[in-house]
Amino acid sequence: MRSMPSPLLADLLSISTASVTSALHTLERAGLLTRTPQPDDGRMLVVALTEQGETVIDEFLHWWTAHRQKSWLEHLPPEEELTLARLLAKVSRHQPQPLTERQRRLIPPH
Repeated sequence: MRSMPSPLLADLLSISTASVTSALHTLERAGLLTRTPQPDDGRMLVVALTEQGETVIDEFLHWWTAHRQKSWLEHLPPEEELTLARLLAKVSRHQPQPLTERQRRLIPPH
């Protein structure tokens, strides 16, 4: 389970800490994340996805990736779609690091 302090999350999202706090409260009530005091600074809360939250994120990313790819491909004629698939396969064979299990789950099935 990955975690981060909520002020860092606000910075990453470029929104106010109040907006983050409100969103986190809603997500916590839904069981998607937890907020716990940071061990070395009890004033700061550390945000961590629950297992259910990880599942929701994974499912969303899988859907988003498939949807985005579908919208890209619908503008290509079949021969160009095949060329793109071949080029992407060629590039992926030369990837410097193997994909993580999480990254592999984001690749839509054939």
